[in-house]
Amino acid sequence: MAAEDIRKLYQDILRREPDEGGFQHYQGQVAGGRSIEDIRREIATSPEAVRRNQEQYDRSQQASVFEAERDKARLDAEKYQSQLDDYERQLGNYKDQIGGLTTQYNQALGQVTGLTGQLGEAQASANRFEDMFNERTAEYETARDEAQRYRDEAVGRQLQGLRMGSTVSGSNVAQGGIASLAGGRAGVRAADDRAVEIEKNIQAESGALSGKGGPVVERIRQARPTGGSAQAQRQSSPTGTSSYYASRFR
Repeated sequence: MAAEDIRKLYQDILRREPDEGGFQHYQGQVAGGRSIEDIRREIATSPEAVRRNQEQYDRSQQASVFEAERDKARLDAEKYQSQLDDYERQLGNYKDQIGGLTTQYNQALGQVTGLTGQLGEAQASANRFEDMFNERTAEYETARDEAQRYRDEAVGRQLQGLRMGSTVSGSNVAQGGIASLAGGRAGVRAADDRAVEIEKNIQAESGALSGKGGPVVERIRQARPTGGSAQAQRQSSPTGTSSYYASRFR
């Protein structure tokens, strides 16, 4: 029974099996009358037990420190996890914003493409209108030059008709014995002066001479003699007047 008690003391205090020398030593002391409790106190205060207790205490302190650090690390991990969750939510929001901006960018890009096409069409239309404008301008200038030429020709024909009418009138006066040769010359000069005045009136009435078929030109053509003889002129003007415009502006 004493041997079992000694073995149990070693296991409880020193955490090992008793060595042969110590086991025999304590068995002899029990046989000599020493109590097991006294042997317990001796083993518990032995250098090996003290060293073991110190090591155990140090390990316990280290374990406490480790546990405190572990708890702190756990709290930090929980805090970091919370921050990570916040970052995840923010990242999700950023992704949504990026998606919306991407959609807006694609829409704007489509609008730019459409506007670019419209701009090209507008530019092409502008070029066509510019070409049409240039063509119309050229046609206008050509028509204006032609109208001016027609005006000049009409005025020339009218003045020529007036001068021819004045000459014929002077010839009629001489043949009829109504005026002398000097009077015929004076009548011709007066007709020429009236022709200049009529030319001014004709130029002022430019709207009537806008083409070959204007009313003034038509009346000159109707009043112009068809033949070159004085007799034909007298037949076309039986009243003795020089021409249509001579009687018109007398």
